[in-house]
Amino acid sequence: MRLTASLTSKGQVTIPKSVRDFLGVDTGDKLDFQIDYENNCVHLYVHQIERTCLACRGSGWLVASQQECILCVGTGNLPVEFMPLKWLSIWQRKYDVSVETSILHDDDLTEGIYVPMTKINHPAYDGGDMQIMNDVLAIYLFLQLVAGDKNELQEGEFTLLKSLLKTSVKDRLHHVFKIEDEINDEGL
Repeated sequence: MRLTASLTSKGQVTIPKSVRDFLGVDTGDKLDFQIDYENNCVHLYVHQIERTCLACRGSGWLVASQQECILCVGTGNLPVEFMPLKWLSIWQRKYDVSVETSILHDDDLTEGIYVPMTKINHPAYDGGDMQIMNDVLAIYLFLQLVAGDKNELQEGEFTLLKSLLKTSVKDRLHHVFKIEDEINDEGL
């Protein structure tokens, strides 16, 4: 859908109601603009508090691949309420990644919880970098789909999540939950 708005003499634009509704924004909310020189366009995002991307450790760059980090789109940060399923289309458009989905089920660990898993892949990226990005993706998908609004994991869920991770991201898992606890304490 393409919408048009006029620029006022003060440099202001009224964002069409359908776009405001789609973004879930209201009067006083902050918006971020990102200039995309490569595609000659500007992306509009709802402003969110951010945290350091675990995949690139905040640099926006993957050393082994000598490429921009796909997960944080090269910014080095992820929104606090990062929802990977909403970002898949951005990653597919910008990086032409392939997406693979599967269902993980382990009665012993999760008491019958089905966990949809999504992996991204790109042949130009180092395999180790892709695995790290997929581990970070697994953490946030797990939080989004299993933890939901409770923002915490039960013992079996935490064990299952650790078993999914293949890289050193596993050692930084406590960092994600520590940040989650701090966010809850601050009421953000």
